[in-house]
Amino acid sequence: MKQDLQRYHRRIWIALALIVPVLIGLAVMVIPPPVIQDKLFQPPAKDHVLPDQNSETPPKIQNG
Repeated sequence: MKQDLQRYHRRIWIALALIVPVLIGLAVMVIPPPVIQDKLFQPPAKDHVLPDQNSETPPKIQNG
């Protein structure tokens, strides 16, 4: 009985040692990229697009 329990516990620890790093790695690979891309790429695009549109449109409206 003791040998069976020891074998069972070893299998559990080996499985945990293999599965946990894989799950953590998948979570790290899947979750951050969309968040980082949204934060890095959206604000510069908005900052560059909006001032250009705003600076071009008011003078045309005021001059016209």
